[in-house]
Amino acid sequence: MPPRCSGGAIGRSDALPPILPAMSSLKDALRTVEDHARKLAAAVTSLPPDCNEAEPRHRAYNPGVDEKRYLASLARAFGGAGVAPAIPPAAPASLGAGEEVATAYGPCLALVSAHPARLAFPDRSLSTEAVAQAFSLLFGIGPVREGGLRAAGARTFADLAAHPRYGSQARGWLSALARGDLALLHDGISRRFSPSHDLLLHLLAFADREDLVFLDIETLGLSSLPAFLIGIGRLSGGGIEVRQYLARTLGEEPAILSALREELPPQPIVISYNGKAYDWNHLRGRCAYHGLGPLPEPVHLDLLFFARRRWGGELRDCSLGEVERAVLGVERELDVPGEHVPALYENYLRTGSAATLRPVIAHNREDVLTLTRLLSVLLDRVTRPG
Repeated sequence: MPPRCSGGAIGRSDALPPILPAMSSLKDALRTVEDHARKLAAAVTSLPPDCNEAEPRHRAYNPGVDEKRYLASLARAFGGAGVAPAIPPAAPASLGAGEEVATAYGPCLALVSAHPARLAFPDRSLSTEAVAQAFSLLFGIGPVREGGLRAAGARTFADLAAHPRYGSQARGWLSALARGDLALLHDGISRRFSPSHDLLLHLLAFADREDLVFLDIETLGLSSLPAFLIGIGRLSGGGIEVRQYLARTLGEEPAILSALREELPPQPIVISYNGKAYDWNHLRGRCAYHGLGPLPEPVHLDLLFFARRRWGGELRDCSLGEVERAVLGVERELDVPGEHVPALYENYLRTGSAATLRPVIAHNREDVLTLTRLLSVLLDRVTRPG
């Protein structure tokens, strides 16, 4: 995920990235962001193609005293001696259970872990009825017209199938529901309703569990810069398997993107948090940059929208961490703030120390697992309203 910002604070000054000082105008803010982006882009493009030299030529991260102590404590907690230990490059086994995988664009590391997961999908017949009762999905029907149709005895699309004006649309929806055409249903509902509407969650009744992809990524911070860790969760048996594709050098970014493409089902159902705005678009952009071709077009459920709709008025913000604490009751004992992730990865590139990368891997894995827990809570609300 990108460095975290408040999910419910878009447009407020306190939602700006920490690199920005207090500014009097939007132009000043944009100018500062552009300047920062140019500096980071210049730092990355100064790397050699294979990114394997012991001391990369980009400017070393230089944390303040308090931040050094914090990063050092993280490194010690995850099995290292400090923020910049001078040790040989980390062996794959030192980063967690996994294996080196070969792709058309070279090797990368795949870290694999299995976890319990409880996901009760909506009942298909109940979800079909819920969609078929939503008369406002039909163009030309607003609240007044819907009230008139219901007063005349219409209850579902089946009752409108012979209607001279709405019959064709109603029959189209009934056909899509009967076929379980998930992509068509998702497109139709998304055109008429907000991306946080409960009907979109009902669509999981028509999904193959194997097509769900819980997605979270870690990057160097901005949309034009490389991704170095892609975490995906896939339902397996009674639990979830998390696979994390790690670029051990910046030169392995095409490999982790290629591994992701091979892992995705033909018609993925992507579950993310702010992924519509960031994660998925970032991956599409990086695939285009490396000439890998387009990613498949997914059915995408961004849980940030549902969290804002459900808890936006109750929580101080809708960041994933806040929702995790307040809604799921999960308090991570030791976690990496999103703004420190690029620094820890840069330190790993510079020193080869697994100690500074393990907290990032754990952070990414927990974000993926939080998506499954959050979806479970949201589905419980849909299947057992009230």
